[in-house]
Amino acid sequence: MVENSWGPGANSGHLIITDEWFNEYMFRLVVQQKYITDKVKEVLKQTPVRLPAWDPMFANEVD
Repeated sequence: MVENSWGPGANSGHLIITDEWFNEYMFRLVVQQKYITDKVKEVLKQTPVRLPAWDPMFANEVD
């Protein structure tokens, strides 16, 4: 169950989204730190890498 960011609407602003949907469409998610694991907290300490605007991000790599 996900709370949408654009207001209450249907189902009091909550959506049911499948794991398959997340795998296909999700690339950014906001979660309060109290809900993440220590392993994820360690990853967040890394310096981010800024990609150029034209970078395909998750596109299949070409050999």
